[in-house]
Amino acid sequence: FTASFGRMERLTFDGRQLLLVLVKNPAGFNEVIRTLLAQGDARDLLIAVNNRYADGTDVSWIWDVDFERLVAADRLLRVTVTGMRADAMAVRLKYAGLDEAGLIVHPELGEALKGALVRTPPGGRLYILPTYTAMLGIRETLRRQGRVGHYWEG
Repeated sequence: FTASFGRMERLTFDGRQLLLVLVKNPAGFNEVIRTLLAQGDARDLLIAVNNRYADGTDVSWIWDVDFERLVAADRLLRVTVTGMRADAMAVRLKYAGLDEAGLIVHPELGEALKGALVRTPPGGRLYILPTYTAMLGIRETLRRQGRVGHYWEG
């Protein structure tokens, strides 16, 4: 079994495991949260939210995601938010109770990814939870670094 690009896709980057999981609506995001909590260990997250046409221009759906459950589990090490709607995502996480000390806001996808990778220790795992166009941007950043091929190359 091989995951389609961005759908539970596992990548390795300088001794760190990346798990790329597309999020596009509350039901899917809540399933991702349920899966993360079932893993049982601490998490570094990169959440990337864009609001281009392919993502849906209205991101108010993030208020229907149960981030409170994720925060209450107390397993988050750091959360980096990025993308065109990074500020909206940061506000949502603050309302969910996330301590601002563990929240990094960086609107530019490539720089946010770079920073999140640096903060993830070797042997650690970074969960990347992007909307569709943010996923394409993150994959393009990784492709330019020779870490992945074009998504159509399988």
